[in-house]
Amino acid sequence: MSKWFNKLTFQSKVLYSIVAVSVLAVVVSVTPQQINTINQQKQSLIQQSRLQAKFIGQISAAGISFEQTEAVSDLLSSLKVSPSILAATILKRDEFTQDLSIFATFGKPISIQQFNTLLDANDIQLSDKQTHIFEPILLDGSVIGYTVLTIDLLQLQNQVFNSIFLTIISVIAALGISLYISRIAQRALTKPIELLTETTSKVASQKDYSVRADIASDDELGALSESFNRMLEELEHYDIERKEQEQEILRLNQSLEKKVELRTEELNTTNQKLSSSLSQLQNTQKQMVEQEKMASLGSLVAGVAHEINTPIGIGITAISHLEHIIEDIEEPFKQGKLSKGKFESALDNLKECHDLVYTNLDRAAQLVKSFKMVAVDQSSEEMRLFNLKSYVNDIITSLRPELRKKQLRLDLEIEDSLFLNSFPGVFSQILTNLIMNSVIHGFKKEASGAICILAKLEDNQLIIDYRDDGKGIPESVASKIFDPFFTTNRDTGGSGLGTHIIYNLVTQALHGTITLANDSHQGAHFVISIPWDHVKAEYL
Repeated sequence: MSKWFNKLTFQSKVLYSIVAVSVLAVVVSVTPQQINTINQQKQSLIQQSRLQAKFIGQISAAGISFEQTEAVSDLLSSLKVSPSILAATILKRDEFTQDLSIFATFGKPISIQQFNTLLDANDIQLSDKQTHIFEPILLDGSVIGYTVLTIDLLQLQNQVFNSIFLTIISVIAALGISLYISRIAQRALTKPIELLTETTSKVASQKDYSVRADIASDDELGALSESFNRMLEELEHYDIERKEQEQEILRLNQSLEKKVELRTEELNTTNQKLSSSLSQLQNTQKQMVEQEKMASLGSLVAGVAHEINTPIGIGITAISHLEHIIEDIEEPFKQGKLSKGKFESALDNLKECHDLVYTNLDRAAQLVKSFKMVAVDQSSEEMRLFNLKSYVNDIITSLRPELRKKQLRLDLEIEDSLFLNSFPGVFSQILTNLIMNSVIHGFKKEASGAICILAKLEDNQLIIDYRDDGKGIPESVASKIFDPFFTTNRDTGGSGLGTHIIYNLVTQALHGTITLANDSHQGAHFVISIPWDHVKAEYL
């Protein structure tokens, strides 16, 4: 039933609901009243008939005693004037045998057998068309007979049928009135909803937020239509602003494309110049190789790789990042989904890439004259098995002149049996930069000091703990220590790339982590953690 009702239209639901409630209200209110009226009429008829039976019995008592049958029959004949009495019978009881016999009658008399049945039941007998009522005839307190009246029930039935007919008429009238009221309610309730539905469909299909719903009433549905119109007004304003922003983004994108093309041309020109300079540098390098020994050659190549390739590599990385930025905004721009925030972020990244490439290219020429000697493995990317403590000692040996200048002592806490199967050149660059940063920044004025390098295996990690007892790193500098081009020694030629290179080597080449566990009052302290998979560290 509920599924059928749910499938109906709103108009049908209103119609059926009003009709059902109206008919149910009429039936509930009229039916009990009609039943009560019928019962009252039936009880009234029976009560009236009993009184008549008692009255006739009292009058007939003397006639029965003196055997005046004719007089009693005349008395019964007077009942003809009562339309509800069909027949009357006076029964006489024998004084000695107590047997009953018919004394006088009017109409069709009741038989002695029928009366005995009534007497045994001690109640009236009802049928569809008639009923029998009896009352005892008393004389001096003794029952000398009975008065039996046969009552016609057809009249009562007619009254019942009339009542039922009136009830049906009332239900039909209520149904007609409810139909009329439901039609009025339908128009009052569904008209605003239909208007609102039409407006909603038009907005959904045409994407036109300028349409408004007609307000057909001043009730809650009218308030709903007003609220919907206010919502459409807000959507219209938003749609206008969105279109204006799209036009602005389109204009900015066109401008950005022109700037990117211009910057790309400039970068290509710069790269060509850089390639030419690098080619000249390589030719010079070959000449120096012919003139110097193999040890000097290794030192020069390491310097070139460390100082020249770093700014070049950063420049290439910035150009690659620039391509990613263009690719990141190109597709949203073509689809019309490029947000203003993302576009501004792209502009900031483009400016940063431009500054990064320009600065590195400018510094490349200056760095050519300031090569530093490092181990030969710094220019090699081959993986090999090596003893970590022995290799660190080789690095320290190459840096011994710098350490002697500041009278620095370098302590190693590394097991002799710890071997790594990794890239020795990466470790050489990391430790060389850490040591040189301590020499240059940690012990500027100190006459002496100590550097400690600890290495151990712990939980499938290679832990390298590096610390010095120099002046330490201030808190204001600690948060930027790994940022590229950040240096506190720029006035003396610092490039600001040392710790950034260390960070990239640890995280990119070795897939590890490096943290500054620093206390500015106890010197610099770095902790490097490298997964075993990338060093294959073991004790042999």
